[in-house]
Amino acid sequence: MALILAESLIEKGAFDPMDQGHRYWRWYSGGHLSSTGQSFNVGMSVRGAIAKFNPVPDDRRRMSDEPIRPFPGSVADWAAGNGCVVRVCPVAMFFHKYPEVALDKSVDSVKVTHGSEIAKDAVRYFTGLLLGCLLGVSKDELLSQRYCPIPNLYTGKPLVPEVDSVACGSFKTEDEAQIKAIGYAVSSLEAALWGFYHTDNFRDGCLKVANLGNDSDTAAAIYGQLAGAYYGIGGIPEHWQKTCFVSPLVLLFADELHRLSFTIAEAPPLEVTESAYLRGIERYAGEVSEEYRNKKIRGYDVLEEASRDIVKRTYQGSTQFQNVEEFVMAVKEVRASYLALPPETQCDIIIADFDARWEKGQADYLNRPSRYFY
Repeated sequence: MALILAESLIEKGAFDPMDQGHRYWRWYSGGHLSSTGQSFNVGMSVRGAIAKFNPVPDDRRRMSDEPIRPFPGSVADWAAGNGCVVRVCPVAMFFHKYPEVALDKSVDSVKVTHGSEIAKDAVRYFTGLLLGCLLGVSKDELLSQRYCPIPNLYTGKPLVPEVDSVACGSFKTEDEAQIKAIGYAVSSLEAALWGFYHTDNFRDGCLKVANLGNDSDTAAAIYGQLAGAYYGIGGIPEHWQKTCFVSPLVLLFADELHRLSFTIAEAPPLEVTESAYLRGIERYAGEVSEEYRNKKIRGYDVLEEASRDIVKRTYQGSTQFQNVEEFVMAVKEVRASYLALPPETQCDIIIADFDARWEKGQADYLNRPSRYFY
């Protein structure tokens, strides 16, 4: 979902929750930008909100027949899952020149899927930490009581008690037995900060959080946003970077967010209304680079769409592959079509990662020919 949010900011050149919601639907329903080719581990709040962006109103996956709104996230107290915190880093990167805007838009990014005050304040506080990293503040200052890049913000706009407890340093005094990496946003945020506080490098902190169990993969991803912003890419083990799916695309997203952030000439408006978002948001960042247009839009997107057609043919139905030979032939055709694209749109690592996915898909298809194999 972080990649989806980054993609929207880059390609729209503005913060547009309607566009984000429709792209989340592409991810949820078709695996867009997923490392596995499908969405997975989707929480109840996220699933319910994203389903409302289904463009086909009578589809049984659509949660209601109401018009699509930019902020369909539930406002109930229970709608405070950690899926709201795990994706927010692109907003901090895109608006880092304007901290007040970054905090405002981070909350709006939450409301696409989560409307509870706990979820919104968890993201507001965490975005402030990310901005602090990008501003180069020390770790001691970053983890000081109620740190925020905007002085005294939480005096006038206090955090809800659950988040305020974390902002005051609960993660510093609790031991491992007290830290719970569960699906609750506050617990996952606390776990991520606990790992960050008690270690001095990216690797050890990530492993410390990931080994907590329960929903620790999400807590570790929250940690990864903060620790990545603090330690930089050089702090991430090189062999971890190499195993990241389509890593050149991830780096391209980061570079593009950074470049576009400096093309925003003035602070975008705060607290934009739903009706204004429904009317459409004009682009206020610069245009995407030619490298992004080539590698991502003309290259990766074409490859992913062709690969998705292969996935569809592994389902039972009239178009299902009749044998593994048909599957192999389809993969060869998709691969050949990508390699036939202009050289500037191609990337060896991206096609190698898809080769590995297809190879695994073939093995699974042989064992379970009637099931979705990714």
